Amino acid sequence: MPKQMTIKEYENLQGIDTANQKIGTTVGENNATYPNRPLTSEAVTVLEVGEGKRYATITDALKQVPLYIRHKYYIDIYDGTYDEAVFVPAIISSRLEYNTATETWEGAGSGLTIRGKGASISDVKVKSFLFAEASGVTLSNLEINGQDPWSDENCAVSVYRGNVVIGSVKFTGTVTNAIMAYWGHVMVYTAEFTTEQVHALHAKGESLVTLGDSYAGNKLTGEVSGALIYVGRGSHVYLSNSDCVCTTTVYSLSGGHVTDYQAGVEYLGTSKTSETKFFNHKTSKNLGNVGRSQSYVILLEKYQGSSGNFTQGTFKMTRLYLTTTGTSSSNISDIVEINTFSSNVGNHNGSIEILRNDNSSGNFELVTCDYNSETYLALKFDCGASYKSHQGYIEFEGITESTNTENMLVIPYFNYEGSVVMNSEINSSLASFSPTVTPAKIIGAPQIIPTYADSAAPNSSVYYSSTQSKLVYKDSGGTVNNLY
Repeated sequence: MPKQMTIKEYENLQGIDTANQKIGTTVGENNATYPNRPLTSEAVTVLEVGEGKRYATITDALKQVPLYIRHKYYIDIYDGTYDEAVFVPAIISSRLEYNTATETWEGAGSGLTIRGKGASISDVKVKSFLFAEASGVTLSNLEINGQDPWSDENCAVSVYRGNVVIGSVKFTGTVTNAIMAYWGHVMVYTAEFTTEQVHALHAKGESLVTLGDSYAGNKLTGEVSGALIYVGRGSHVYLSNSDCVCTTTVYSLSGGHVTDYQAGVEYLGTSKTSETKFFNHKTSKNLGNVGRSQSYVILLEKYQGSSGNFTQGTFKMTRLYLTTTGTSSSNISDIVEINTFSSNVGNHNGSIEILRNDNSSGNFELVTCDYNSETYLALKFDCGASYKSHQGYIEFEGITESTNTENMLVIPYFNYEGSVVMNSEINSSLASFSPTVTPAKIIGAPQIIPTYADSAAPNSSVYYSSTQSKLVYKDSGGTVNNLY
């Protein structure tokens, strides 16, 4: 919540003419009748702040920003350290800009941009910012090194309602929250954090916040000493792109909602160790044209983790198959059902069922492997040398939890053409997965047994042999055993 301030303090921050009880006039040189604040903008305006500039402080410049903006407004801050707790007053941005030459309204051009003019982010240092009902404001290219004294949330940037965009900002102050949104709509394109901050973001009071932009390559960087984001009741955070390291966990939820675009999961309700996830969640990854005769692992969960890790759901794969000569092609569809759990050294289980496999060369197997020095339970997808190339989508529908860095990551590790190792760590660490317990399967209807020719059937499978007209079992070594 904002701290209490006197009427006089509020009027001074807003630039209100106390004597006449109005938001200032637009008389005087360059419409700069200090401390009166104009009601509406009249033209594109640049207000320069710094030594030798028209305004010595950011606050002085802000008092000249109209309440209602229908043109582009810029506050350009020149190199220096500004020990200011900047209060950005209520601003209404029409988003449409009036072109006086053509006497027409154009595009989404209006709004206020507060920007450092230095060659690097740290050339301009400001103590803190509080945005109060400010709409259409952008903050960029500066370092924020202190705490906002107007808020009791112990943060560097506070957004109370309004609409604020943050880009190319570095946080170096010792605060609990680098950014706090309270009933605010905030977009953070790029920001750098340090361990002096516990959280990069605290969203509360039905705020809507987007962090990073995966499409444009904008991301969060640095490191925080606690959870990356803390989301309170009613707020929603969309995590799009982040390389920021967090000491505890990525999410800390208290009734909030997180959509993690990177991990392809959604969280609702409580902290990451006991979060509720949407059961109909889908993750889709486009393999694209991945090359010739390659084999993959799909990382599922941390193997033998200290907390419960699991994957329950279905993989659906649609691929284009070309023969080794490349003279013919056909579409291939695979459906694989997964049910795994890996808690600790003495308790792990798992099962895999191939519901559909259009080509026997596309074998599936549960394995363990190492990736970036972490051990995963993974789904091995062995294309086989008969695949010239393949392309298409892998989609997972279900629920998953992993304490590893990666989850649902598709990685090619070997190319049969030329016997090229594409990921030596995975290739050398692959091992068969032996569950302690195989989950029981209850079937309410007869099971449909697939039919294969013995030469085409996958290893380690039960099927009806069209070669022998019998039910058979083909073991891991390829030997066919009659079951009757």
